[in-house]
Amino acid sequence: MKRMDFYKHPNVSDVRKQLRGCGIAMYILAVFNFGFYVIAGNIIGAVVSLLLYIGLGLGIHLGQSRVCAIVLTAYGVVNTIVASMQTGSLSGWLFPLIGVYGIIYTFKFHKAWKQYKDTGIVPVISGR
Repeated sequence: MKRMDFYKHPNVSDVRKQLRGCGIAMYILAVFNFGFYVIAGNIIGAVVSLLLYIGLGLGIHLGQSRVCAIVLTAYGVVNTIVASMQTGSLSGWLFPLIGVYGIIYTFKFHKAWKQYKDTGIVPVISGR
């Protein structure tokens, strides 16, 4: 079985749903973040941020990429600190939160994939 077939297997559906949720949340937040940058008058920052967040969301959602999840978390933490310092209140905390969920579920997926490659048995993995 190829990795994409494994990803679509019913035993992996809970993790697939969680990764899809992380991706969709990133797409929505990227658009909101774009709007905030545009309102602030930073068009270049808006476009860069939009492309970066959508790219990382796609990597997590469609590619099950652990690297994208880790980069999202790290960049989200930095972005949260900077945004919170600029606004004087906690801002942007959803980005690292989604990144942490992405890390958890991409690692679960890859652990199950490795187990399948080693044993030939598709493990039942839970999204919880």
